[in-house]
Amino acid sequence: MSNQQHQEMKAVWGKLYDGYLDYATGWHKTASEYLQNNHGSAFAFVSTNSIAQGQPVPSLFKPLFSNGWRIRFAHQTFAWNAQSSDMAHVHVIIIGMDQSSDRIHPPVIYSYKMINSGPVGKVVTHINPYLIEAPEFFIEKRTKPVSLSLPEVKKGSQPTDGGHLLINTQDEYRQAAMDPIAAKYLRPFVGADELIKGKQRWCFWLVNAPMSDIQRSPVLSARVKEVKSKRLASKKISTQRLASTPQLFTEIRQPSASYVCIPRVFSEKRQWATTSRLPAKSISSDACFTSIDSDGFLFAIIESGMFITWQKAIGGRLKSDYRFSNTVVWNNLPLPAVAPEPREQIIEAGKHIEQIRAQYPNESLASLYSPLGMHPDLIKAHEQLDRLADKAFGAEKPCHTDKERLTILFARYRELTS
Repeated sequence: MSNQQHQEMKAVWGKLYDGYLDYATGWHKTASEYLQNNHGSAFAFVSTNSIAQGQPVPSLFKPLFSNGWRIRFAHQTFAWNAQSSDMAHVHVIIIGMDQSSDRIHPPVIYSYKMINSGPVGKVVTHINPYLIEAPEFFIEKRTKPVSLSLPEVKKGSQPTDGGHLLINTQDEYRQAAMDPIAAKYLRPFVGADELIKGKQRWCFWLVNAPMSDIQRSPVLSARVKEVKSKRLASKKISTQRLASTPQLFTEIRQPSASYVCIPRVFSEKRQWATTSRLPAKSISSDACFTSIDSDGFLFAIIESGMFITWQKAIGGRLKSDYRFSNTVVWNNLPLPAVAPEPREQIIEAGKHIEQIRAQYPNESLASLYSPLGMHPDLIKAHEQLDRLADKAFGAEKPCHTDKERLTILFARYRELTS
């Protein structure tokens, strides 16, 4: 948004404006105030789907609900031709609101099997602010996991190097490896594309590298000099200051042991998450999140149907792709305490998934989890994990639908946050 639009949002929302709200929400707030005392009034807007995802949800819907508005109907995400000069297609939702009762006028959810398909309406008991049939609740940002069974996850490391600490091609890699000093510091560099699509990149990881090594290496000295120059030319004072350590990434959060690597954005078309466990020598970029996972428990939980259902319901989106967040999605995942025996069973089920993946060494995660179809043995392994994870979250029997899992997840969330 422009500065003028930010000022307009502040004028509409007042002290409630927190910077997370999309410009379109100004119309929701204005309409709700304009129609507040008009009996039987209603309003509806086409909006970007981001207003019903992640952190913006409480900021928008808490004030509306507190003034007696409810969601009368909702179109979940679909592709819309914006009819602009560049014929852009955007992913949008439609939300209709009134001040009547769910019992008097049952709400309707319109879903789309494909992003470009037609809507299918379904009368439901209630529509919550995440545009699903479920009780009202708001997921706020948290700095720590609500579950004592889960560790923190953090963003990967950020180079801010102008590309000079990174190696993007096989030719560059071969040239760098010919320098015996530089070769000691070459590491795999893993972003979302490398993790999911199996692409290859490398970086120079010079943490604890003696400056004498850097000075004696023609490759390293030239690259570090370029990094220093780029950082000094930055408009950001904080980046300029980091020019004093040009051999290092500007943000270093690399795990010291084997870890699970979670892409920040991944496709909504796959049935399970595309994550993996990596050795400490593989450097994760800030396009991923990481957490030490020596025994594989964390990997197994993220690969479960319970996790992907939670991500789908309350996480943000980039168009329709899932956007993982540690503060909203992960830190609110309501996993109860898991006893040693079921925990070990979940770990073993996760390891079985890793073993089956390893049987297809020439396939990337994108290929293994293709929406077109998956290997039967991999599906079977995930279904076995799902049965164990469902039970760990409190299911009395295996779940078969998102609705069944959400009912359990919301119940656990209330218990853990009450």
